[in-house]
Amino acid sequence: MFLNQIGSFTLDEIAEYLQQLGPEYQTLADRSRRHEGKLCDTEYNRKLAENLEKIGYLSSYRIEDFGDTDAQNDESRGGLVCWISDLPATQPADGSCAYPDLPHGRICKL
Repeated sequence: MFLNQIGSFTLDEIAEYLQQLGPEYQTLADRSRRHEGKLCDTEYNRKLAENLEKIGYLSSYRIEDFGDTDAQNDESRGGLVCWISDLPATQPADGSCAYPDLPHGRICKL
């Protein structure tokens, strides 16, 4: 449900939701600085990363092999490496959105 409605939330609301999802997602919730976060490579997490990149919450993400193996079936485990976008340093003086190229401009609450 969250993925279907992600475009209707502000980036702050998305950060709050990610915080509530649990420890794996908490690194994505920190938008105080640009940094890297890692998630397990699952279908849900791929869709989440794709949607977060589309709305500007992530600046990019990639699929990476972490080199770990699953002891039960000897499969290599991969992960998603996500670059979390930081908040704009300041809002433009004219009150416009700091990131006007985003599809919905919801990064700014005026």
